[in-house]
Parts: sequence; C-alpha cells; structure tokens
Amino acid sequence: MTEKKERIYYWDNLKGLLILLVVLGHYVEYAMPLKPSLSCVWTAIYSFHMPAFVLVSGYFLGKSKRNPVERIPKVLGLYVLMQVLYMIRPLFCENEVKMHLASPEYGCWFLLFLTYGYVLAYFLKTEKKRWIFAGTIVAALLAGFDTSIGKEWGIGQSFYFMPYLAGSICFDMDRVIEWSKRHLWIGIPGFLLLQTGIFFIQNAVWFNRRLFRGIENYEELSGSFVTGAACRAGGYVIAVLLMIFLLGFIPKKKTFLSAVGRHTLIIYLIHTFMIKNLLPEPEGFTVLECAARLGILTILIAAACVIFCLMADYFGKTAYDRRMRK
Repeated sequence: MTEKKERIYYWDNLKGLLILLVVLGHYVEYAMPLKPSLSCVWTAIYSFHMPAFVLVSGYFLGKSKRNPVERIPKVLGLYVLMQVLYMIRPLFCENEVKMHLASPEYGCWFLLFLTYGYVLAYFLKTEKKRWIFAGTIVAALLAGFDTSIGKEWGIGQSFYFMPYLAGSICFDMDRVIEWSKRHLWIGIPGFLLLQTGIFFIQNAVWFNRRLFRGIENYEELSGSFVTGAACRAGGYVIAVLLMIFLLGFIPKKKTFLSAVGRHTLIIYLIHTFMIKNLLPEPEGFTVLECAARLGILTILIAAACVIFCLMADYFGKTAYDRRMRK
C-alpha cells in the first residue's frame, strides 16, 4: 500500500511541476513582445513541458482498465463548453460573435488531442502496439510536409504530440523512472547541457523555436521541407532526453506540488481562459504595467483554482459518502 501511495505522489508531483511551467510559459509568451530576451525562457519550457504532460496522460491510459473510448463524450462536452465560454468577451466587445468549433481557442486544442488519444489508446491495448507507436512517429514526421494541416480541429498539434502518448503506453515507464533516479549523475548534467544547447541554437538561422508547438508545417518553420523535417526530428530527440532526465528529479514523497498536480486540467483551463479574456494586448503598455497586470491575474487565477478545487473535492467526497452509505 505504501508503494502505491508513493507512486501516486510521484506522478502528482510531476504534474504539479508541469502545470506551473505551463502557466509560466503562457505568461512569458504574453510578455515576449515587450521583452524579446524572454524567448530563451519560452524555448526552454516548451522544449519538454507539453511532451511530458502527454507522457503522463499516456501512462495512466495504459494502466487504466477502463475502455479509453468511454471518456470521449465527457472531454468533447468540456471542449464545447470552453468554446462557448470563450464567446463571453467578444459578446461585449464586438457586434458579431462567431463560434467555430473547428478552430480551438487558446488552450482548447489539448481537449481535442485527448479525444484522439483515447481512440489511439484503445488500439494500443492490442498486441500490435509497437507497430502503432512506430506509425505515430512516421505520421508525425510526414504531417509536416502537408501544408493543409494546421490548427483546425487541433490536427497539427495532435500529430506532433501523439508519439509521446503512444510511447508512454508501449514502454515500461516505471523502469525508465527507476533508471533515471539511479543515474542522476547523468540526468542533472544532461538536462543542463541540453538546455544550454537550446539557448545557443535558438537564434540560429535554421532553427525556429515554434517547432515545439507542433502547429506549423515544415515550410512555415524554415522555408525548406528538408530543414523543417530535420528540426522536428531533432526536437523529438531533445524532448525525449529532457523528459528522461527530468523523471529522476521528481520526489516520490508528498510535497506542495502534489496538491497542485491533482487538478492540472482544471488549472490549465482556468488560467488559459483568464489569460485570453482578462489580459489586454501587451502593445501600448510598459514592461512594469504588463508585470502588474500579470501579477493581479496570477492572484485571480490562484484564487479561482483553489476555490474550484476545494469545491470539486467537497462534492466528490460527498458523492462518495452517499454511495458508501447505500
């Protein structure tokens, strides 16, 4: 029983760290037009944080005995709800309001990705999962050649991130974690060395940091299909190595990150919605004014997340108690 609790705390700690990096990455992205030097921070975060999030999702899908496809209606319903909520600000600011379900708003692409991931996870339960995993890599690399694949229905990001989900289901992640913890003497220098390398190459003519978003095709990334494909392949190698090294740092004991990691999807949706709807465009403001707005928004997001998480815990425990009494 102790081992199970430690393993749960481990993944909660990892998810807690990753969601904090997600929030920081979006803040940095907002402030980058005023402070271009922040691009190195953005690149360092985006080089591994979403692949690691997808890896966690795949790990739990692989361990779950439930049919992954059964989760799709709930996630799609949440996607539609968030798309409707994103209409609130235009409703008061514009004369005409349009909602395009095919064009996911800020952050909502991840919900579409999960629906595709649930379908893929269903087939990964078969004996041919290694071949399916290889197929996701080939599809991800080939998708970059298609200029018609982009943001609509979250297809571009889904192709790009799907190999991480398939890989975490196909391979024994518990063994990878144990290896990482036994070889911290490699992991710590390796992580720092890779991030240093990213810092130096991010301004190279042939390198485009947007490759870590997975939306742009090769022509948009570098103007050359060959260079773009090489950059995407290199991005996969960098992300995988960074994640392997990162897994060794995460503590197995309960920390403050454990509580944060329990509600990552709630925090993700709340903070993206508030950033999109409450923050004005940075142009026309000074760095200090933008910092003040980000500070106020941080407090609001934290308060909203805490209230929502407490309510979810309370109603969840109440429902559980009712079932037990029956």
